[in-house]
Amino acid sequence: MLVDPDKFHTRPARVLARKIIQEIEKLKEAGIAKASEAPHEHAQRVGTVLGLRLAVKLLEEAEKETVAAHSPQSQ
Repeated sequence: MLVDPDKFHTRPARVLARKIIQEIEKLKEAGIAKASEAPHEHAQRVGTVLGLRLAVKLLEEAEKETVAAHSPQSQ
């Protein structure tokens, strides 16, 4: 799995991470279902998956910064 959504501290981040992971799984299943596809379709699907993975990574980083900014140690 790309990331465990339960590791996020905030509910919106957990919900968003779950939705992104579901979309990645749908794209993977769609790719597997097609025995052959045009190269541009494959490239588009791979690009979408990579973009979604980047979104999760950015979400992780943003949440870490938010949690750190609101922790008692930072004040």
